[in-house]
Amino acid sequence: MNKIIIYLFFLGFPVIGMTQKFDLAELQNKYPENEVAFLQQNEHLHVDIVDGQFSIYKDVDEKILYLKNDARYSNESIYYTSFEYIENIKAWTQLPNGKKVKVDNIETEDVMSGGVFYNDTKRKTFVYPAIAEGVVTNLSYREMIKDPHMLGVFFFDSFGPILNGTYQVTFPKEVELAYELQGEDTDKVNFKKTTKKGKTTYTWTVKDNPAYEFETNAPNRAYYTPHLILRIASAEIDGKKVNILSDVDDLYKWYRTLIKDINKTDQNELKNIVSEITKDKPDNKTKAKAIYRWVQENIKYVAFEDGLGGFIPRDAAKVCSKKYGDCKDMANLLVEMLGYADIPAHLTWIGTRDKPYTYEKVPTPMVDNHMITALKLDGKYTFLDATGNLQPFELPTSMIQGKEALIAQDEKNYEIVTVPVIPREENQWKDVTTIEIVDKNLKGKTEIEVTGYRKIDFEYAWKEAEDKEQFSDSYFKKGNNKFKIAQPQVNGLNDPAKAATVNFDFEVPNYVTALNNKIFINMNLKKPYQKEKIDIETRKYDRKIKYKNIHNSTVKLKIPAGYKVDYLPEALSFIDGPLGATIEYLQEGNMVVLKQSIFVNTLMVKKSDFPAWNKAVKQLNKAYKEAVVLVK
Repeated sequence: MNKIIIYLFFLGFPVIGMTQKFDLAELQNKYPENEVAFLQQNEHLHVDIVDGQFSIYKDVDEKILYLKNDARYSNESIYYTSFEYIENIKAWTQLPNGKKVKVDNIETEDVMSGGVFYNDTKRKTFVYPAIAEGVVTNLSYREMIKDPHMLGVFFFDSFGPILNGTYQVTFPKEVELAYELQGEDTDKVNFKKTTKKGKTTYTWTVKDNPAYEFETNAPNRAYYTPHLILRIASAEIDGKKVNILSDVDDLYKWYRTLIKDINKTDQNELKNIVSEITKDKPDNKTKAKAIYRWVQENIKYVAFEDGLGGFIPRDAAKVCSKKYGDCKDMANLLVEMLGYADIPAHLTWIGTRDKPYTYEKVPTPMVDNHMITALKLDGKYTFLDATGNLQPFELPTSMIQGKEALIAQDEKNYEIVTVPVIPREENQWKDVTTIEIVDKNLKGKTEIEVTGYRKIDFEYAWKEAEDKEQFSDSYFKKGNNKFKIAQPQVNGLNDPAKAATVNFDFEVPNYVTALNNKIFINMNLKKPYQKEKIDIETRKYDRKIKYKNIHNSTVKLKIPAGYKVDYLPEALSFIDGPLGATIEYLQEGNMVVLKQSIFVNTLMVKKSDFPAWNKAVKQLNKAYKEAVVLVK
């Protein structure tokens, strides 16, 4: 009988397992690029009040069909932190004949993620047995949630298509539940409300939702994938209404409970350090700069994520003594040190650009993943993020540009202020190159000045390069791959207040074309965005830009003796789209001068802007092919 079932299965007939029905051949044809499909992905959150306390748990149930004989997803992990614990795990593989092969070994291990020195994340891990085309893996477990502020998030897609996805939450009349459905195409998610025996159930479902596809330079998945963020707004406990997360006020009140007991130890050493740092500084701005730089230079950023320790800053004096800390530790240290210098500063919660949320719509801890310091000088907020040890004083880290910041004022008051987006003019690469023709070779001198975020990126790259000569050949390359550079002189590093400067001599052999009485030379020695065309047919998501910037280049060609200009390419200018440029050729005495300014004026190239972006790239590539012609 088992052989007959397997035979029908491979012929493509519908197969009925113990709990699911599917047509393998049909699904393989429908999803040819996917290795697996979710027959079902279900989560059911239960919120209740028992003996005056919240009782919250979530039941998870999923079934994954293997469309190919590929075991890459056979390793399963269930992640959790000290805010939850996992119980009653059941996992097995169901063969096409209906036989169940149970998972018999589940291990618990700590999770160490990149860039994080310590966190309290753990995982339950195991391997599904007997993985092959047509089998179905089954998993169910219960997640107990300890903190009513931490209900989490549910995404309605995954690494494989979801044939049936369901998220439910059941709660009593004493609980007021709020939610936000975020992302694109939320109309694909169906909603239903039911009430039974005094309890309400919200149900959201999706069907045949395609797999999420990763793309380079794309914004975080949360910008696009339909996902649900739940929160308990309030609850009636022992006859009294208790607010949990009804609005930003509640979120701030909870945050304040987490920081109310910090900095209780002896701070005298810290006060003495501040006094020494600021003793010869004439004003608050100069003092603040000195304190900020001291923290950048003396406190090493080390990421910690340990339960509530992931929300509560460590004592400022201890961080100072140990000489390391994470973002909130460094923010708290700055606040304390600035306070001892009589400069009012404030702890500030913020979400990086990976978080597409506002405090008004998502007043939960989901909105934040970072902490910085804010201080107001001359009526304007300056946002200090000491985790960026190369950041200039008034330049916020690029990852928080345009984001809302929740600035603590006192026990009850706060401000929500948007971090500015830094103009392109502050993030420049300025390149002035003088060249001359020697035989058919090009010889030249280059002077570069780099500012803002571009300087930070360059400085990190320069410091991390083990082989400076090889790095220089690649990073400063001009003309073509025959480019040869002398030892560059690099200055201005290790001082965020200064621009970086680079000077070097170079040669490009056989770069010039001579024909009859004419010399042809392409003066576009650098070709920014030459290969940045976006594939409109295949790209699904917007393109993320790290920061607005300008690449300015001036190339001065000495006209050889006995020659004159026969042809200069026409000027080019387009400035209104996400990618803009001005290119101009001039003759100044015995020099031909190319002035090239190419800029990006957005942090996100929207899909609607792809045609404009590609048009700009096409115009640039046409301009890059132009050559100056000199005639004897």
